[in-house]
Formats: sequence, C-alpha cells, structure tokens
Amino acid sequence: MKQKMYFFLLAISSVLLLAHCTRDLVLTPPDPVNEEVEALSWTPDQGILKFLSDEDKQNAVAEDLEFIDRILKNPKAEDLRSRGAETHIPAGSNNALAAAIAAAGVDDVIILDAGDHKETETVVINKKVQIKGAAGANLIFSNIPASLDYVFKTAIHITSEGAGSSIKGINFTDTDPIAGIAIFIDSTSKIKILQNTFSNWQGAVFAYSSSRVVITQNKIAASKAWQTGVIPESQGIVFSDGDHNSVVLNTITGGLFGIWTGGSLGLDFSNTTEECLYGQILCKVPPGFYTINNRTLQTQGSSYDWKVKYNMSNNNIAAGY
Repeated sequence: MKQKMYFFLLAISSVLLLAHCTRDLVLTPPDPVNEEVEALSWTPDQGILKFLSDEDKQNAVAEDLEFIDRILKNPKAEDLRSRGAETHIPAGSNNALAAAIAAAGVDDVIILDAGDHKETETVVINKKVQIKGAAGANLIFSNIPASLDYVFKTAIHITSEGAGSSIKGINFTDTDPIAGIAIFIDSTSKIKILQNTFSNWQGAVFAYSSSRVVITQNKIAASKAWQTGVIPESQGIVFSDGDHNSVVLNTITGGLFGIWTGGSLGLDFSNTTEECLYGQILCKVPPGFYTINNRTLQTQGSSYDWKVKYNMSNNNIAAGY
C-alpha cells in the first residue's frame, strides 16, 4: 500500500513538472523504421557527419560537429591548437584542484594522476582550462549533499569566465550517502564534458543559459533513491535555456529524467537511457524550480528545435520519450 501511495505521489510531482512544458510541434522522420535500423547498425567509429542531414548541420555549429566527429572516431583525440602548460596533480591530493586552477594560465592543462583526489568544497572554474584524468583518476567530493528542497551545491561550477574549458576522463564520486549536483555550467559557452563517469549523483550535469556545450561519451548512474521517496528526484543531463548544445553518445541510468533538453537548436544523438521515469524529455525547465550555488534557474524559453536522432531508451517506468 505504501509503495502504491508513493508512486501515486511521484506521478503527481512529475505531472507538476510536465505542466510547465510548452507543447511544441514534434516532427517525426518520414521513415522512422529505416532510421531505427540505421541507428542499430551505427558505431561511433563511423563518426557523425555523414548521418546528419543538411538541415541538421545548419542547425549546429560546424566546428562543434567536426570536433564530435573526430572524438567519436578517436576517443583519445586531443585539441592541440590551444594547449598551454601541463600540470600534474599526484594521487592522494586534498583540495589541490582549486589551487591548480588558481595557479594556471589560460589554456593550461591540469591532469589528475591515477588514484584518488579529494575535494571538500565546490571547485570553481573561472578561466579557460583543460582538466583531464589519467586512467583511474577518481575525484571524490564531500559536503555536496543531495537536496530535498531543490537548493543545491555543486562539485564543479563553471562560470562565464570559464568559457572554452573542458573536463575529460574523470570518475566523479562523493562521500555523502547521495551526492548533489556534479557539474554546473553557468551562463557560459564552448564547454566540453567528455568521457567521464558519474556514480550516485542527484544530478550529473546541469547547464543554464549556456551555448555550444558538448557532452559526449559520459556514463551516468543517477541515484535511484527517488524511487523509494528518500529524495524527490534525480536527473542525468539537464539544459535550461541556451542554444546549439550537443549531447551525443552518453549512457544514463536511473534518473527521474535521463536527459532533459530545454533550450533551442540542439543536437541529441545516439544516447542510451534506461531505468528512468522518462528516458528523455524535451521540455522547459520550470522557472524558479532549481537554485544552484545561489543561482535560481529562471528559464525564459521553451524547448525548441532540437534534432533527436538514433537514441535508445529501455526499461523505463513511464516511457522512453
């Protein structure tokens, strides 16, 4: 009986979220059966460019599509055009990442060596840097707990001054029973979140009023504690406003919503969502609903003109999309 009551309340809360959506026209491909077969046979080493129509390409930024195409074909690809000095943080570090960012110059590369790295507060990225993890690099936060009232702290906060930064190859964990939000991309542009893993977070990546964000090849296991009422929800990837963002080849499990594509003119390609309430939702994030690092997300526009192709969604409680 208690379980039935909980899922009833969960249904009401999700309806309240959905009530803020603006019902835009959803255009279905003229031959979805052929596209499904093509999606099943697609592999990352084929890249992305030849699978996008001219209209899809007009909707995106050519430089971003070329980058995604290159890193899908070669996950170890590096952008050597803007690479500064390289700094290594040895394993066993404590609160060293914030200090490394403060000491870094623009375009410098900060590498977390294999092993554990502990941070006890939010790390702010307020300049253009590349943060990378060597194989086996674990970034372990504390004091970033889950929230019952939608007021969050985050592990990483990328500000407008951090435009052009990237985070690649890091395993994000937290010592709290359920972690809050891992990465908050705040009113900035050209951020790349690449090949990271996120375990037991209430939210993996939230992007607010940001453009040309590329999120690709990440593995996200959101906390499932919302299914038992411990927390009200968890999310995988969320966009609130912003434009020309790309979410490609990510795997998200366990969130209330796996991928929440607000904003406009985005590309949502070959992601897999599983065991969520809804695998993906194209919808306006409710204005004033979330407060993150003292910033209340006052969403302005509805979800508009996203290109959604080749995605898979399985074993969800309500629906895939």
